[in-house]
Parts: sequence; structure tokens; C-alpha cells
Amino acid sequence: SFSTNSRSLDANGPGAKAPGAQAQPTTSRRRSSFGGGGGDDAPAVYRRGGLSRELTAPTGAKTTTKLHALWGRVRDVEGPQLLVAGDADDYGPQAEELALSRCGVRAVDARARNVLRLLSALEDSNRFEKLAGRLTSADDRGAVASWREAEATRRRDEALTDATTLQNLELALADADGASPGAVSAAEARLEALREEAAAEKQKREVDAAAKREAKAKKRRLLADADSLLQAACDDAAAAGDDDDDDEYD
Repeated sequence: SFSTNSRSLDANGPGAKAPGAQAQPTTSRRRSSFGGGGGDDAPAVYRRGGLSRELTAPTGAKTTTKLHALWGRVRDVEGPQLLVAGDADDYGPQAEELALSRCGVRAVDARARNVLRLLSALEDSNRFEKLAGRLTSADDRGAVASWREAEATRRRDEALTDATTLQNLELALADADGASPGAVSAAEARLEALREEAAAEKQKREVDAAAKREAKAKKRRLLADADSLLQAACDDAAAAGDDDDDDEYD
């Protein structure tokens, strides 16, 4: 059995998106199992930009062979993983032989070969569906169906995890049917926190707006008071001038 990482070979393919070692920022260690007996301990399929094997002779001469698939190690992931590079037509046959070698099998029947060919279709959803339709065993079809269900759950979980804004999170939760309970619970907690944050920001804006309105009103009152004082001073001055004129006339 194999599993595929949540960052799979292709976003449009039925396999998981291309993960990678820790050096690649899109790495994710969440996995979905594929095949009977799969699980977290099942090897995963990782895409690499290129693969090669270097052999050193006793004389010191080195020979480098280009490969499209091999068993290798991935940082922070336990156990050997299936690494692939190049086109599916290149790594598919090599991946099949590596899987057989890992199982200690040299010859397989048509049923097993049909299952193994799915390895070359992880990046092509149409081809994957076509090959999956050739599976005749109920166990094989059940394994693919279980894997599809796990992939659907993973994608919904990923959508919940990737939603960072209040609106996006609300939309993701509205379409979270089939997501894992843990992912839904975590998303709901984040949504509540975002709502509280949004409410606090709204309250702060309202307080700030009220403070600005009060400042403007106070300024208007001060200006009105200044106008009143100025008018009173002008009236007093005019009255004093009238008194002086009366004294002179007398």
C-alpha cells in the first residue's frame, strides 16, 4: 500500500500535491492512505526536480545514473519513501518495479498490475479514473473508494486550514460537510476568535467615531462661545461709544 502527502503531485490530480523535504515551503506531513493496509506508516510518493544515483569504483572513478524513481529518505519523515521525478511515463514503470521489489514479488497477475499502474496516474485525474475503472476486485475498488473519501476529507480540512479571513472561513465551514471533526472544531474556534476580534475592532471604530464627533461638537461650541463673547464685546464697545457721544452733546 502507498499513501500520498496532502501537498500532492498535482493540485488537479487525484493524488496528493507535490510535497517535499523541509527545504520546500509547501511541505506537509498530513497523509492519506491508498491501498489495502495503508496508514500513517505507509510509504508516500514525493516529487523531486531530479534524481540520480552515483557509484564510485575502487579506483575512485564515479558514474552517475539518472533515475526517475527510487526509495529514499525525506527529512522529518520516518521510513523510506518513494521519490519520483520527470514525467509520469518515465517514473511510472520504475515506481511499479520498486513497489514489487519492496514486496519481494517478481511476477504479478493482471489484477496487481492494474493497481500498480495507478502510480503513474497520480497527476492525471482523467487517466486515474480510467485505470481505476479497470479494477475488477471488490477489495481494490473499495481501497480506491476509501482513498478518495480520505482525499475529499483532506481537501476539505485543507480548505478550512487555509481560510484566514472571517469571510473565507465562514464559506469554508459552510462547505465543510465531510471534513474531519478536529478540523471543523479548530476552524470554529478560529472563526469565533475572528468574530470577537472583528467585534472589538468595530467597537473601537465606533468609540473613535464618537470621540471625533464629540471633538467636532466641542469645537463648534467653543466657536459659538467665542462668537458670543466677541459680539458681547462689540455691543459693550458700541454702548460705551454712545455714552461718550451723549456726554459730549450735553
